[in-house]
Amino acid sequence: MGPGLVVYTSCRLETLLHALADHLAAAPLPPLCVDTIVVPSQGLARWTKQQLAERFGIAASLDLPFPGAFVQQLEERLATGPLRAIQRAFQKDVLPFRLWRLLDDPALRKVAGKAAAYVRQDPDQKKRLQLVTRLASLFDDYQLYRPDLLERWAAGDDADELGPHAPWQAALWRALLRDAGVPLPADASVPATATPTKARGRRRAEPTGPLLFGPRDGATTPAAASSAADVPNDAAHRFPRLLRALRDPATARTLLPPRLSVFGAGTLPPALLDLLAACAQHVPVQLYVPMPTGEFSEDVHRRSTEHNALFARFGAEAREFAKLLQDRLERFGTSAEHLDEPFAEALDDAAACTPPSLLQQLQRDVADLRQRGPGRGADAEPIVLRRDDASLRVHSCHGPQRELEVVRDQILDAFDRDPTLEPHDVLVLVPDIERYAPFAHAVFGTVAEYLPFHVADKSPASELPLCASLFAVLDLAHERLEVHDVLHLLETPAVPERLPQRHSDRPDQR
Repeated sequence: MGPGLVVYTSCRLETLLHALADHLAAAPLPPLCVDTIVVPSQGLARWTKQQLAERFGIAASLDLPFPGAFVQQLEERLATGPLRAIQRAFQKDVLPFRLWRLLDDPALRKVAGKAAAYVRQDPDQKKRLQLVTRLASLFDDYQLYRPDLLERWAAGDDADELGPHAPWQAALWRALLRDAGVPLPADASVPATATPTKARGRRRAEPTGPLLFGPRDGATTPAAASSAADVPNDAAHRFPRLLRALRDPATARTLLPPRLSVFGAGTLPPALLDLLAACAQHVPVQLYVPMPTGEFSEDVHRRSTEHNALFARFGAEAREFAKLLQDRLERFGTSAEHLDEPFAEALDDAAACTPPSLLQQLQRDVADLRQRGPGRGADAEPIVLRRDDASLRVHSCHGPQRELEVVRDQILDAFDRDPTLEPHDVLVLVPDIERYAPFAHAVFGTVAEYLPFHVADKSPASELPLCASLFAVLDLAHERLEVHDVLHLLETPAVPERLPQRHSDRPDQR
């Protein structure tokens, strides 16, 4: 299979998986090569590996990164020397610390506008922490969704037409670039004492010179080190730098895997789609997209809001992603293939002999953009319900623990009714894993011998007791420490191991 971008769509994830497995089997890579499959979540990664293992007997030499992790892999392969330091300086978890420090600069405070005003009355600095965290997330989103805006800011254009918040964000972005040693155009640097102007397109006063901490004896600042090298102007702009590098076939061969698959992503940022299209100029790139309707034309978008209430209400993200895909297909001349047969033909033999389940009828209505129910005319086909139909249920529960108890009972009942069902066939989705995880261990732990389970997608603080202990110690600056808090900290083995040991000859003083 040669280079190119192909999009496969289906309203059934199992159909997409079968297509992925067929393509992997049709052209297997050499034993020491790794297949790269980009997935949107850890749960889907586990399910994909499990399904491929069942299909082939083994699932090995697979790399299943998240979209952000895949982009970071490309950056790490591309960046060398000063570029690597600049790349790390603009990571999402590093930006809050840099913004915190930069806000101490008096000259920058003068041009920070509403950001400086927000933290003016902040005795405990909680507002400042919230601000830098939010700004770091915002600048990271700009990398994905508005890289053109970051390039304008770096060139000195404040983008005043976007509103009052654009100029001070532009000033902060240029301060971050200068702080990391990224060269700016000559017209983007103005004296710190310059008078701010309200004219459209003009630049605000900004501080000049290095904004890093002073170097240690015999050391140089990262800004000084990187300024000595040939650092491009777009060194901090993630996707423009990668797109520029992929124009060179030799560089692309060193950056990209032999082939690339993106599986199960219901949406992707526009910048990442452009990056995938650039990768497809050198290697095969295949997107396996779950799409409720299986098609993405303007006519489908228009009819979806008129003919099916479920898709009109909950399909906004799918419709927007479909428009992005359609635009890329037209721009890059790539192809798309819908894998679903007519929905009625896709039903199994058992369903063909009896009326389809309620869930199947709703899926078919969404796929065909059909709305049934009162007010749809005398010719509208009614929804048929069977007495034994349990395909779609709604339970009203008074709290998370009761919700999981009901889920547990339903799963055990399903295992009792279907002997072929296995634990790895069951996936439980919750809106907030951090809230439900403690109840999951309490509820499912009692039946773990018969129903093994694993809680995925938790934060490091939940997975690693040492992280939780560290956060608890940091909270001491704002809260009082009670007896049970001390005992809870001492339960972490690393804490008592680091405490000084006191010995005494008297047993009561040990």
